[in-house]
Amino acid sequence: MDFEFLQPLSDDLIIDIRQKSSYSIGAQTVFHTTGNLPSLEGKDLAILTVEDTDKRNGNPDFDAIRKSFYALYPGNWTKSIVDLGHIAAGDTA
Repeated sequence: MDFEFLQPLSDDLIIDIRQKSSYSIGAQTVFHTTGNLPSLEGKDLAILTVEDTDKRNGNPDFDAIRKSFYALYPGNWTKSIVDLGHIAAGDTA
């Protein structure tokens, strides 16, 4: 499958996420970074964001959402997660 339309997460975001606890969800997630599109093989959950082309309402701050989500602790479950980055407004799959 071709995933060229997916844009990687920024290096600054990855650094921020990796500075959280080693027990956090972010420490257990594989991220799409520059030059590294992770495989979906064996993953239970894939996360990606899609920018809205309708600029009247604006887009949420996806980086802030990711920072908050990945700082959480997973609790008593062992699902493998991959974050595929985001799709820019106007891109097509």
